[in-house]
Amino acid sequence: MVYICPYFSRKMDDIEYRNSNKYYVNESIILKEQKLSPQKFNIKYPYISNLDNDIIKSKINESIVNEVSDLFKSQVLIPEQVDFNEIFGTYEIGVNKNNILSVLFSLYTYVNRAAHGITQYSSITINTKTGEVYKFDELFNSKVYYTEFLNRIANQYIKENNIHLINPYGGVRPNQEYYLTEDNLIIYYQVYEYTPYYYGLFKIEIPYNEIKNLLSPTSPINKLL
Repeated sequence: MVYICPYFSRKMDDIEYRNSNKYYVNESIILKEQKLSPQKFNIKYPYISNLDNDIIKSKINESIVNEVSDLFKSQVLIPEQVDFNEIFGTYEIGVNKNNILSVLFSLYTYVNRAAHGITQYSSITINTKTGEVYKFDELFNSKVYYTEFLNRIANQYIKENNIHLINPYGGVRPNQEYYLTEDNLIIYYQVYEYTPYYYGLFKIEIPYNEIKNLLSPTSPINKLL
């Protein structure tokens, strides 16, 4: 048990606590206020309503809401005073078939007197039968060195499409951001990571038929082949 002994100074509100030769002064912290009152605000996101299994339906909808919430918190609910003028959130359905749902979310924010706004992206891929959310490394067979093969495809895509990079391409990451379409795996990178602002979202499209030998037996891509 640690014994804490208070020592009172002449002012009753100045109290020092001594613990193992350390002194602590009871002081207030400085708080500032961030007020969100953009002139334009609109956020859209999908939810599932037609599943018979309420547990799975709730699990899927919670995963979608959490993804949108994390994106909003990272870009808007920040510990500093920012004068947001516009906040727009929307989404794009990559695929919705054979119990696989893949969604790309975007959140655009514009701050007063800024040169331009900025859009941040996130995505989610879900098995609508089980509610499972797929991470990038779960798409591929762990016994296959798939990153080297994907990097070759990505570098070829950059070269063939004459994409101007502002930073050297660093390759596919273990937690790579991605989404699925009916025919392609889309890996993507945030604005300014590799491409200038005017380019928008830097996407690399990889046809399924080029990577089908790399897939895990439980990969969601198998359901789209």
